Amino acid sequence: NAGQLPGYKNKKESTVGKCVELTAAKRLSRGNFTVRSFAWSPEGKTIAVTKVPNPLLSAGVHADIAAVEVTTGRITPLIHNPAPDNFEQWSPDGKQFVYTSRVNDSTAYFYKNSRLFVYDMATRSSREIAKDFDEQKNVVSWNSSGIYFIALQRTKSKLFQVTLPAGGVQPVEFGYDVVGAVAFSQHTNAIAVSARNYADLNEIY
Repeated sequence: NAGQLPGYKNKKESTVGKCVELTAAKRLSRGNFTVRSFAWSPEGKTIAVTKVPNPLLSAGVHADIAAVEVTTGRITPLIHNPAPDNFEQWSPDGKQFVYTSRVNDSTAYFYKNSRLFVYDMATRSSREIAKDFDEQKNVVSWNSSGIYFIALQRTKSKLFQVTLPAGGVQPVEFGYDVVGAVAFSQHTNAIAVSARNYADLNEIY
C-alpha cells in the first residue's frame, strides 16, 4: 500500500506481506457546490469548509463558509456575505475560527485588502480584528499566543501577531527583509521560517 500513508507498521512486516488495512473512504459533503478548502477542528468532530457554487475560477467571489458534522455529514452554513468569505484557522480549542471577508463589497474584490474576523461557534457571531492594519493579511497560525499573519510593509514582508481578545497588532522581528513562509511547532514555542534579505536567496531558520 503505497502513497502518503505507510502500508506497514515496520520494515520487518513489509517483507511478509502484512499490509495495514485502511478504512474505506466515505463521502461527507453533498450538494450543488464545490469545496475550495477544508480544515478539521481541534476536537475532531467538525470540518470547516470554504465552498463555492461551481469549480470555475470566477466562483471565488461567491465563497462562503460552512461546517460539516463528521459523523452525519450534516452541513451548517456559518458565513454567507455577498462578497467572498474564506476560512483561515481554527482557534486552539476549536470554539472559534478566524476568516477573511470583503463582507458587502463584491465590486472591489480584486484590488482591495480583505478584512479579518473571528467567529464564535457558541454565539454564532463575528467580530472584526486588526481593523487599523491596512494591508492584505495572510493568516498562517492561531495558537496559544494569538493569531499570526504575514503582510507587506512597503517592500518588506513581515510576520505579525494579533493579541487576543484586544486585537492589537505587533510585528515579530526576525531581522530579515522578506519572510516567505512560517510554521509553528505543535508542542513548543519554536518557529520555522523561510526568509532572506534583499540581496540574498531564501534560507530556512
